[in-house]
Amino acid sequence: MMMEIFRSFGLFLCTAIAFMANGDWRFLIYSPILLVCIALYFMIFKMHESSRYMISKHDTDGVVKYLNNMCRVNGKTIKVKYLYDGLDIDQDNAK
Repeated sequence: MMMEIFRSFGLFLCTAIAFMANGDWRFLIYSPILLVCIALYFMIFKMHESSRYMISKHDTDGVVKYLNNMCRVNGKTIKVKYLYDGLDIDQDNAK
């Protein structure tokens, strides 16, 4: 269902871009490139690492910050003591 929703959104977006181009082929070439650059910016600079990846790199402070932010967005609270119970981290080699 989501694929069909995004497909119809993409068709609408392509139609709007073609309508705005008004026969200018350069605009038709450069506008998708601009959209891809904007998407790449958000993927590279705004997406966070997953908590599992941060745990594998022994970045427990980053995990706590990430999970607290997720809980704040979802209106929940987290008990940080449970985060450290299952971790087998040697504090001398942690960073």
